[in-house]
Parts: sequence; structure tokens; C-alpha cells
Amino acid sequence: MASVLSPTAEQCLAHARLYLSPKEQSRLEAATSVMESILALADGSVSDEVKPVKMAWWEDELRRFGAGSARHPDTQQLAASGVGVSSYPLLHQWLVASRTKRTEEEDNHISYRIDAFRRFGVLLLLTVDEPQSEDLSRATTALACALTAVTALDRQTPESGDETGVNAIRTDLERAKTHANPGLRALAATTDYAITRKIQRRRIRPLRLMWHAWRGARTTPGKIDP
Repeated sequence: MASVLSPTAEQCLAHARLYLSPKEQSRLEAATSVMESILALADGSVSDEVKPVKMAWWEDELRRFGAGSARHPDTQQLAASGVGVSSYPLLHQWLVASRTKRTEEEDNHISYRIDAFRRFGVLLLLTVDEPQSEDLSRATTALACALTAVTALDRQTPESGDETGVNAIRTDLERAKTHANPGLRALAATTDYAITRKIQRRRIRPLRLMWHAWRGARTTPGKIDP
């Protein structure tokens, strides 16, 4: 199964993962498996005849997760990682995303942010071990948009632009660089670097990506280091 994220976005997330707690790393691994299984239904690899059956199965499985009786190994692992049954509404956003096909007419900043959040913002919210807050919501949405932008720029898809939502998330992405969670700070730093290099059509240097993750993680929360 192909990854939902592009190789560069995967690298950004992999570097950021090093700065998550062991509990958060376990949640990220489990949540990624569930996300990719569900979003794979939207990538064209499942026939139109089979897709409704698989969608119905996952709809039922997520309800079971919400009731504490998951059957799939990935959802069982997710529960074991500490993601509570109350997260069912968040998980359901992946089913919504797998049904949604963005069109050019819908390709505006609001739909871009909603679609990005449904894909990767949910993943980050399930991963981070902290109470829900407006600050966390803004950070995870910005980071979801950043992962979406890196993936689109990597794959040179129509919505890859520097203009399609990227400029709209710059302020929130800068704020995410000062979030309390070091993993989110690292992810903000790596995705910002990757987006900038992609837009400039310049090569992304692996050691620089690693350095940006380290620098982002060590930034004092609430303050950008010089």
C-alpha cells in the first residue's frame, strides 16, 4: 500500500518523531496504520464495486472502536496505545476524507485547510499527549496543511502551489514552531524548510532537514530562537 505522505513529508515526520515521547511515538505508529488503511480507499487502487463494501466495513469498525470492541489489528493497536474510545469522531474524519474528492472549484483556502486537517491534523491530534485547546488545534491544522503542501509539491499535483493554501498557513506555521510539544516544533521547522526549498526548486539536503528538526525541538516554547 502506497503511503499517503510523499517521501519528503515522510522524512519531515520521521525527524519530528524523534522528539516525541515514547507514548506519543506508539500512538503515531498505530494512528498512521489506521489512517493509511482508510485513506487508501480514495487513491484509486480499490475498484468502484469493492470500495462501498470496504467503506461500510470501516464505518462499522470505527463504531466498534468507539464502543471498545475493535476487531482490526490496527484499531486494536490504536486502543492499546492509549487513544480512547471518545476519539471516534476524530477517526471518522478519515472516512469523510476518503469519500471527498476536491475539485478545482472547491480549491480555496477554507476547503484546503479542512481537507488537510481531516487527513493529517487528526493524525497529530491523536498522537500528541496533551489536552485539546485552541492553540493545539491551530498548530495541528497548520502542520496538516504543511504536510499536505510538501506532499503535493513532491508529487507536482495540481494543488501543489505555493499559492494554494501555503501562504495562508505561514502565520500559524510560525506559531507552531513555538508550541509546547517538541515534536510539533520539530515538524513545523522541517516542513517549513521543505516547502521553501520545493518552491525555490532547490534540493532538500538531508542533514539540513535533520538540523532543522533538532533546532525546532530545542526552541524555547513561546519564543523563536535567533
